[in-house]
Amino acid sequence: MNEKIKNATILEKTVRPEKAKMLKQVQHDMVRVQRDMCGVQDDSLIKNNGVGKTVRPDKAQILKQVQDDMRRVQHDMGWFRRGFGALAPDKNFSPFTFHFSQRCAFTLAEVLITLGIIGVVAAVTIPSLIQIHKKNVVETRLKKFYSVMSNAILISVANNGEPSTWDYPAYKMVDGKYTTDMNVDRLKWLNKYLVPYLKITKIDSQSVSTSNGRTNRPILYFADGSVAVCVHEVGLADWNFYPEAKNMPSVLDNGMGVTGKDFFRFNFFKTNPYFIPYGGTDNRDAIDAWAKDGFKSKCLDNASYCTFAIMYNGWKIPDWYPYKF
Repeated sequence: MNEKIKNATILEKTVRPEKAKMLKQVQHDMVRVQRDMCGVQDDSLIKNNGVGKTVRPDKAQILKQVQDDMRRVQHDMGWFRRGFGALAPDKNFSPFTFHFSQRCAFTLAEVLITLGIIGVVAAVTIPSLIQIHKKNVVETRLKKFYSVMSNAILISVANNGEPSTWDYPAYKMVDGKYTTDMNVDRLKWLNKYLVPYLKITKIDSQSVSTSNGRTNRPILYFADGSVAVCVHEVGLADWNFYPEAKNMPSVLDNGMGVTGKDFFRFNFFKTNPYFIPYGGTDNRDAIDAWAKDGFKSKCLDNASYCTFAIMYNGWKIPDWYPYKF
């Protein structure tokens, strides 16, 4: 046992200081294990190079096998020492201790290769993840806008009667041109019949040029970053919904954007159904005919119908959809 402790002291000089205490403890534990298996109390009777007569007969074969396995492990780990810096002498090598005086590390080439692989994977996956996220945002906000507007109109109907009885702006024309009175009246109409039942951050309007003069287009701003614009020249029937406010042109005179991608079209009616995607109709024969291919033909022929196609698909953008997000 004293010889083993002496070997442990030698090993302390070849391992890192923080491992020395652990190494000595392991050596003591090994001696105790051998002593228990031999069935003796005197450590001096334990032999390192053979089983000896001190081992109980029923334990002899087990101890011999353990010693053979330990020699093979020591031989294998001794082979590794030649490639990993300074170790303790082979006769003191133990598979249960850390003998390397140098830390193992990745080479520069390995690090660069790993970073390159990560970069390739990111370049392939990140764009598709961004596209999926944008698609989900459009689907969620479209469904929410339709629900919010429909519920607001139903509440207004309960408080103000059927939309056919509401006071609508009476546009006026002077010398073939619209007057500003109509534009002011449209905002008043919205503030009376819809805005009280909507959760919006702001209501505004923007002056645009039409074939009959300039008119103001009411704009509703929602808390989730979406925008709804009334694009009818004089009435309130036509609405464009922008899931992302940034996609709405800052100057509407310059165009509205891409239908079915930047914005989606809805219609308001004085009779039930009051608010539906563009192209909606109570003509079941027409709807059944369009629905044979999930409104694909109608959407590809006229992007204004794409809103109805998405609603018909459970407010999910179909795989055949003409635009990517």
